Amino acid sequence: MKKKLIIAMIVVSMLICVLAACGGNKTPECSHAWEKIDTTATCDAAGTANFKCSLCQATKTDVDPALGHNFQFTETVKATCKTKGYDTYTCSNANCGATEKRNETKVDNSPAGHKYVADVQEPTCTKSGHTDMICEVCGSGDGNRETLPKLGHTYERADYNGTDGRTINLPNCLENGTIVYKCTAEGCGETVEYTYEQLVEAESELADLVKATGHNLTVDYEIKEATCDVPGYKISACANEGCQYTEQTATYAPLGHTYTRENVTEADYNYLVVVDPTCITDGVKWVVCDDCDHCTKDDETPDTKYQAAVPATGVHVCTQVVTTIDPTCTEDGYTTYKCTADGNCNATENRDTVTALGHNFVLETDKLTDGVPTCKTNGDWPYACTRCSATTVNYNGEQNTGAVHEGYTIGTYKVGPTCISRAIYNCSDCGEDFEAYVSEADPGANPTGVHSCTIPGKVVDPTCSEYGYTIYGCSLDDNCTEIEHKDYTAKTAHTFGARTTDGTIECTECNARYIDQTTVIYREEENLCNVHSKDNPDPNCSACGIGVEIIGIKEPEAAHALVANTATTTELVDGAALIELKGEAGTTYEIVVYNKSGVAITKYDVKVDGEVVDELDVPTSATGSTIINITEIEKEVGSISIKASTDATVVYYVSTK
Repeated sequence: MKKKLIIAMIVVSMLICVLAACGGNKTPECSHAWEKIDTTATCDAAGTANFKCSLCQATKTDVDPALGHNFQFTETVKATCKTKGYDTYTCSNANCGATEKRNETKVDNSPAGHKYVADVQEPTCTKSGHTDMICEVCGSGDGNRETLPKLGHTYERADYNGTDGRTINLPNCLENGTIVYKCTAEGCGETVEYTYEQLVEAESELADLVKATGHNLTVDYEIKEATCDVPGYKISACANEGCQYTEQTATYAPLGHTYTRENVTEADYNYLVVVDPTCITDGVKWVVCDDCDHCTKDDETPDTKYQAAVPATGVHVCTQVVTTIDPTCTEDGYTTYKCTADGNCNATENRDTVTALGHNFVLETDKLTDGVPTCKTNGDWPYACTRCSATTVNYNGEQNTGAVHEGYTIGTYKVGPTCISRAIYNCSDCGEDFEAYVSEADPGANPTGVHSCTIPGKVVDPTCSEYGYTIYGCSLDDNCTEIEHKDYTAKTAHTFGARTTDGTIECTECNARYIDQTTVIYREEENLCNVHSKDNPDPNCSACGIGVEIIGIKEPEAAHALVANTATTTELVDGAALIELKGEAGTTYEIVVYNKSGVAITKYDVKVDGEVVDELDVPTSATGSTIINITEIEKEVGSISIKASTDATVVYYVSTK
């Protein structure tokens, strides 16, 4: 109350000062209305303040008393088992933030004030545990700790013969193994290992499992048979897994050489030619062992009875050049070779024949008798050979008849070039037609290489696996054999055999196989779709990815195909190829095929070897029971809408290859 009175007095004093100031500064023009702009006064100390008149914009500075705290409730802190509770008040004046506690409550530190819970540290095989009672409010304990004894390891070995937690380190040929037991306590994993000797001492039946096996030399690792003069041997290997020990276990004495056999002639011996015969000199041969390549000539004292002569071959090897004769106009040339097979042989041979050159007749223009011929006038043409003395007249018939035409203009053809033939000129001097000589000055006379296949020929009928087409021949040149396939026709319908029990049909012509996709969807025994069945159809199945507008289910047929009694729109999975319409006689169908963007398809491109060659119509109607083949456009198809005049079954098939 006293504080409020002091604040009121300060406010009155400030008003008096303002009025006095206003009266002291009053002018005929303005009665000031002062407003405080800022101040340096705080809650506890006075300061100065700046004022501004809201009427005339005049300013002044004056003393501003202390503001005093303006405490506002902030929060309540509850008492705990260790601390008092209280309300917090904070000064809301700018740049202050002073706080004070009010309405304090008592500390409840009695035992009833704590909320104890058990804090258990579980024991392990090697460490003891304990239980403490901890206050969940203040975190203090009651000081009464209960110790939990350590558990000790649990090795389930049952007098060394147990199996739980057991690992056997198997022995090898020379070293014993061990058995390791692992502590089965959770989170431990410590092990103890027992040797063969320890297991024997404990009279454990497991001792034999880790006893060294010793080598088992039963594998023939290497066998070398004895030869005539070299002993043989056998090396055996240990058959135990992982062992690579080997040992020589047998030795075989040399067999000795065999040069002769009973009741044989000299011709039956196995001879080796030691000195080769030549064309004129005999060679020498010695007998070789029947079992190896040892020759009797290599013995310390060779026996001449094992020696025989090899007759001279009589075949000369003429490789040494003796002389070379060049060819002339009328005689062949050749090279003479001497035999080098034997230094005493003088045989020779003529080889490397070079055909006679023939005369090289050149026109002797200085001896022309009747003048130079033209394309219309003949003349005698004297010729002389440049390599010999031979002469003749009119040697070149073409030149003699004057076949070189001059009466034409390059580029002015009587017949232009075709796809395979050069252009034809007409000589204005003699009127003769002749084929153009193609040169850089006359490039337009070259064959064009461009064909025009417009002459119809053989018609190849389509099959269910191949398009039909017509073969056209080139019409530009009678000698041209170029052809082109055009006017493609659609593949014929498949000829399907009887449907199998799994819903598959096969073409008897091309062996194409298709499976009834609608059968796959609704056949429960194969469990291919666990989302919808014949009794619970789902138009947008997320399991098999096929969405169809189901008009009804046809029963009791195993196919469970869709019934098209009004309109059926089927969204096809990749690979759908055939739509089978199974209606009574007279049923008509309206068929609309849509692409994946929902736009109707009326024509599709026929591609051969990746090239578009023609367009074919998409089927838009059908009558009775029929199969619509959409194999060629299956990648473009998004859905097919079918409207039937009467109830009819719609089955769609997917290619299996």
